[in-house]
Amino acid sequence: MAQASAHRRRSHQSNSLIYSSSLEKSVQKFLELLGKSKRAYLTALEEKVLSLLELEIRN
Repeated sequence: MAQASAHRRRSHQSNSLIYSSSLEKSVQKFLELLGKSKRAYLTALEEKVLSLLELEIRN
């Protein structure tokens, strides 16, 4: 349950970043696909990539 709410929270954060003009198209598409995922969780790889993107965007 906590994992699902964390995913929803991250999806919302990701969706707000999708249309940032500073993001490359490939990153935008990746975030869009994560937001459209029917799963209530992220895979380990998706989680790692999303964490890396969040770090890069914050800096």
